[in-house]
Amino acid sequence: MRKHIKRLISPSLIVIACLLAGKALASSASESVKGSMARLDAIYADTVPWILHLYDEETGGFYQAESLKDGTEDQPYEPDIQSTFQAVFFLDNCGQLSVLTEEQRAKIIQFFQVRQDPETGYFSDPFYPQMKDNPRVMGRALMFSLHALRILKAEPLYPLPGDKSRNTEGEPQANNSVDQLNSNGSDDAKEASQSSNRKTSKQANIPGFLESREAFQLWLNELPWDNSWKALDALSSQASLIQTLEPSTRDALIELALENVRDRQDPLTGLIGVGSYNVRISGSFKLIAFCNKLKQPIPRAKELRASALGWFNGDLETDQILFIFNATEMLSALVKETGEPLSDEEIVTVINVASRELEKYRSSDGAFHRRLSGYRISPNDLFWRTSNFPGQGGMNAVHAARGVRESLYKLAGMSPPPLKVVAQREEQFSQN
Repeated sequence: MRKHIKRLISPSLIVIACLLAGKALASSASESVKGSMARLDAIYADTVPWILHLYDEETGGFYQAESLKDGTEDQPYEPDIQSTFQAVFFLDNCGQLSVLTEEQRAKIIQFFQVRQDPETGYFSDPFYPQMKDNPRVMGRALMFSLHALRILKAEPLYPLPGDKSRNTEGEPQANNSVDQLNSNGSDDAKEASQSSNRKTSKQANIPGFLESREAFQLWLNELPWDNSWKALDALSSQASLIQTLEPSTRDALIELALENVRDRQDPLTGLIGVGSYNVRISGSFKLIAFCNKLKQPIPRAKELRASALGWFNGDLETDQILFIFNATEMLSALVKETGEPLSDEEIVTVINVASRELEKYRSSDGAFHRRLSGYRISPNDLFWRTSNFPGQGGMNAVHAARGVRESLYKLAGMSPPPLKVVAQREEQFSQN
């Protein structure tokens, strides 16, 4: 009898012991993830104070960098739409929007509202009139302004471009040149140049190559597919316009675009083109942005997920912070698309690699560099000028660093805690 009981109890005890051990391992792994996230957040310790320092009380906007606010460059600069949006977005995304007083919020809202042209509905900075000659910059300024106003629970003062209640005559027309369609502002993508002499559709803001499958195929054929970052950036930049087309045309162009993508994808990796892993990963990131905007399945999502994870397991050599952002955002989107979460071990690896790379771009002022070669002046991503202070950080790079943090928290399945503000700098901001 005792032997029989022993036989019954022993396997049960073994099963219970295994379950307890499994829970202990899971708990240990979870603590490892939390520890990695805590080390990641430490990288941003001085970023919120840096942003707050760039606030301009007179205009309600934010400068792109400290030297622009301090007036120590070779020419004067003013707060700009892109930098002000990025500052508001960072503070909101990192749980620090409450540091703004009601008066400061009102000034920031006014900053955007007074920059809207009542005749066209577009937004532009009066200090940077070159914006109006660049449809890409104007489109981004519209997007940034509306997003910032939504965060601040405000609205534009006038109807928007494309509103049926306004006369579209005189509105900026979409430019067909690929070099003005880059949505992340990369130097590489800006180098792509296609013919800008195609006709424009009679529908406001719609370029001629979106009028038919035949015209669109010709445009797709001209994209520099060897460099998928350039090609897919150009395609992604058309998503918002494609979305506005008549349904049959819209659906036909989406189908054609994805056919072209699938034909060019490596069936084993899902990647497109040749060149560095960084560039091909960044190209796929743009493809995902296109698909998400138009609510389309991502072609070869499982293969792309493996490629994105492989990026973090390989020998990385990044020279700009956008590569880190593109890879983390891409992996986060593909985990969601495939429904295949990362293991705790994989999450820890991704967080630690991203943190290590981010450290390379930290600047001594508390912000981040866009490139390892230093800082370049580019309000509204409108031009690139050498700064007298190459060691300082810039708002563009800070925006990318914010995106890395957000994506990593999504991968970890954790809610990001608010970033802490140094009391002394917060007090200084309140007194500005």
